[in-house]
Formats: sequence, C-alpha cells, structure tokens
Amino acid sequence: MYYGIGVIRQTKRPCVFMGLITKEEFSDLSIIRRIRNEFAHQYKSLSFSNNDIHNRILSLNYSKGKSIEGSGKDKFSIVALALFIVFVQVIGSFLLLPNNLSLV
Repeated sequence: MYYGIGVIRQTKRPCVFMGLITKEEFSDLSIIRRIRNEFAHQYKSLSFSNNDIHNRILSLNYSKGKSIEGSGKDKFSIVALALFIVFVQVIGSFLLLPNNLSLV
C-alpha cells in the first residue's frame, strides 16, 4: 500500500481529532509540508541555511529538548523521517482494522 504526501495531507486533521497523533505532531507535519513545498515550487535556489527555512526547522516540536546533531538539512531529515514512520504506523493500523471494529 502506498502512503504519499496526499494521504498525509488529507488524514492528519482527522488523526488529531481521533487522538491518533498529537497536536505537536500535526504541527510538525504541517511545517515539514510547507518546507517541502517551498523547495518544490521555488524557481530560485533555496537551501536549508535560508533564514525562513532555518527558522521553520527550529520551530519543529519533535526536535525540542532533543540533541539532534548536524546541519539544518540533517535535522529536517531526521524529524521528517521519524514523523513519517509514526504517521504511517498510525494510518496503516487504522486502515487495516477489520470492518466490524472501530476506534471509539
């Protein structure tokens, strides 16, 4: 089964509402989406040292209180991968529930 950016975008609000992900995880997924979109839709050269990108990376909740070594790109990659794994596990377990079971 494929879990792309569209699935994440469409399902993160319901996941917060149902308590499957935290508000902080929701916020981080939104920040990651915005950073990704900036790189994908800019005609000019962008880097992780750009002030706007760097500040968004610093605002990620997942990295607060954790010692993540490396550049802004490294931090972004580590946080994005960790949240993606959590999100895929949550969505995967939700999608694999038998039809006669519910989460509430």
